[in-house]
Amino acid sequence: MKAFKFGDIVSREYGVGISGTGTFDAPERDVDIIDIPGRNGSIVQDNGRFHNIQVTYPAFISRGFDELFPRFKAAMMQYTGYQKLTDEYDPEHYREAMFSGPMQPRTGVYNKSGKFDIVFNCKPQRFLTSGAEAVTYMPVTATSTGSRVAGIEVTPGTRFSVRGTYPSGRTGNVVVTYYTSAGASIRADTTAISAQAVSYTGTVPANAATATVDFPVGENGYITIINDGATTLYNDTGIVLLNPTPYAARPVMTFYGASDTTISLGTYSTDGTVYYSSYGIAIDTVTAPAVTIDSTISDCYYKDEQYSILVNLNPDIMLLSDQLTGALAYDFPVIQGNAQMVIPAVGFTKAVIAPGWWEV
Repeated sequence: MKAFKFGDIVSREYGVGISGTGTFDAPERDVDIIDIPGRNGSIVQDNGRFHNIQVTYPAFISRGFDELFPRFKAAMMQYTGYQKLTDEYDPEHYREAMFSGPMQPRTGVYNKSGKFDIVFNCKPQRFLTSGAEAVTYMPVTATSTGSRVAGIEVTPGTRFSVRGTYPSGRTGNVVVTYYTSAGASIRADTTAISAQAVSYTGTVPANAATATVDFPVGENGYITIINDGATTLYNDTGIVLLNPTPYAARPVMTFYGASDTTISLGTYSTDGTVYYSSYGIAIDTVTAPAVTIDSTISDCYYKDEQYSILVNLNPDIMLLSDQLTGALAYDFPVIQGNAQMVIPAVGFTKAVIAPGWWEV
């Protein structure tokens, strides 16, 4: 029996099974059709967005309906506004959905079983679960062969990108050894970095290349990184976010240790031939330990953990759409479809980014 999860409600816990016939439904584009007398055909004006979509789950309770359905109905009706909606037919995506009823069951003998439709009003996006997970990136400095960076504290999911340049035909290695908080060695990985052309913002050589290593999920501890065989590893290690969908994504980016600095973001096609946009995030003197640039709501803030409130930082932030002229951006940073955003690791000590990939 397949189930869905809406907010904290798991349908299976109420004996509710579902059909997945509405799981993959697509939304309607918002367009205006304009007809002009005396002119054949119609003019189509695309408004650059999708409408909300009604997603219907045919549902059933095969036994104990008279006891289970009232509890399920009460739980579903408690929510107002959008909640996260997932189902077991498509675990790689989720929707933002709201439910306002009604529920009109068709019951069996003695009300012991019943069938009913559950209709959600959903935002048009099917968000990728991989894009919702915030990934931690930390700069790494190991500038010469044999040098090492030790004692970097990491948490599960922390990602390190290391860049380097090499003589023609050479390949460098980065050796990463993982340790638990107690100091026990977990494993050592050797990640090869081939000399290949990759486009970056800033003053990075054309033959710069990257290697990415991920800390084991489920462990907290430390790592040691050794530069093994590379000519040079740069301390302006970059973050590369590759959008796997054709739709522009709006990331949520939190930068730590960023004050009196400008963080650069450049968006390129995957092969580096097309330049889409460049943003500079100019951050004035900010006493907050972390600055969040939230493109989903076009806002800048930091979270005060002591009082569990968000403090607005818009007066301290300036978005620059052109690094050279300093022109102001008209919108918060986006990652174009099938493109990559590159963030040189300059001006911050750690970044936590949820890219927000989606499709329809």
